Amino acid sequence: MNKPMQERMVQRLKELTIVTPNEPAKLARVLDAIARRGILILAINSSPGFDLNTVRLVVSDPEAARELLTRIGFAVTTATVLGLRPIVKRGQLAKVIDALVERGINIDYLYGCAPKVGLETLVIIHVSNVVAAKRTLKKAGFG
Repeated sequence: MNKPMQERMVQRLKELTIVTPNEPAKLARVLDAIARRGILILAINSSPGFDLNTVRLVVSDPEAARELLTRIGFAVTTATVLGLRPIVKRGQLAKVIDALVERGINIDYLYGCAPKVGLETLVIIHVSNVVAAKRTLKKAGFG
């Protein structure tokens, strides 16, 4: 049985990605629908382009969120990402990145969130090889 996220430093997670028009209320519509369904957002990244926003979500129930977003008209892609927690010590994220770089694992992107300054941070990392990255981080003492 999987340990809860709080007890594990590195965990595979499902990330949902949608593209929304860069218009007022489009992101709000997505977030409202997710909230009404009772799905928790664990991490979010919204990166604007000229006409479009790419929205990445890690949620408590990725399958229900994918179905919901599809039903309200969004094309949803999923990816396996690594969730790292807790990142609370100065320099800890740098050590994680160094361990991946040493093994030649490319980091496509990452983003993080914390409920409050000084509390543990959840960092989401999309890498070129999730299996190798998880194994590398476990060997480096992060697993």
